[in-house]
Amino acid sequence: MTDIVIDLTGGVSRQGFSRDDFVLYRDPIKWLNGQAGHTRVFRVESSADSLLVLVDIASGARVTNADRLYVRPIPAAYIMRDVDAAPLSADYPELTPAAVAWLEQNAKPEVA
Repeated sequence: MTDIVIDLTGGVSRQGFSRDDFVLYRDPIKWLNGQAGHTRVFRVESSADSLLVLVDIASGARVTNADRLYVRPIPAAYIMRDVDAAPLSADYPELTPAAVAWLEQNAKPEVA
């Protein structure tokens, strides 16, 4: 019989976070207890050593001393993916007027 060993101490980088970064934070206590709302989207208010101060973007609630081990960045490319891949036409009502205007303004002209 082979023992299964799970290393719970390594494998996650303690990357730097800057003020106003968008991040996912998982509350480990809520998650381990199976409670709803354990993972939410936050904005970084401040960071020091291994702890962060986060602000929930939906409710405005603050989480102080959030351990970086339970925080993951949300890349801008992920947030903007639908805009970057959207068709360049105002004929698509699912796009907001602001998104259509931005896309049309930044569309590269075709070179013949």
